[in-house]
Amino acid sequence: MRYFQLGAVLLGVILVLATATPTRAYSSLTGAVTKVWVQRSVAEGLTDIAERRVVEISRCGRCMNHDLQRRGTAEVLGWNAGYPDPIAQVIWAWRHSNLHNAILSDRRLDRIGCAHRRINGRHYFACVLTDGRR
Repeated sequence: MRYFQLGAVLLGVILVLATATPTRAYSSLTGAVTKVWVQRSVAEGLTDIAERRVVEISRCGRCMNHDLQRRGTAEVLGWNAGYPDPIAQVIWAWRHSNLHNAILSDRRLDRIGCAHRRINGRHYFACVLTDGRR
């Protein structure tokens, strides 16, 4: 019986690890953003904020908004599922949104940090921007 319980626990751990990727700064997301919009300096502090933001928006269905945006920053958020290239899809969505496109086109926002998180086939994205004073 003990071996069965241990096996069930191990299977549960494997399933969690297989379906949830850790939050991480995605250099391909940052690269895609800078390729389409403006070349920016990656700021570790903003990457940390972006990593926390993707966790926040992925945990709460009502949190895909800017209520938790950090003071002194601008941000773009997104999520998608089922696309072969989820980063290209979120870039497409941001380009076709007047507000997101305006934020990402603003040359005064010269620092950036981006993060991407995948959970159960859904991809969550956040890029946090600020000017060099932060």
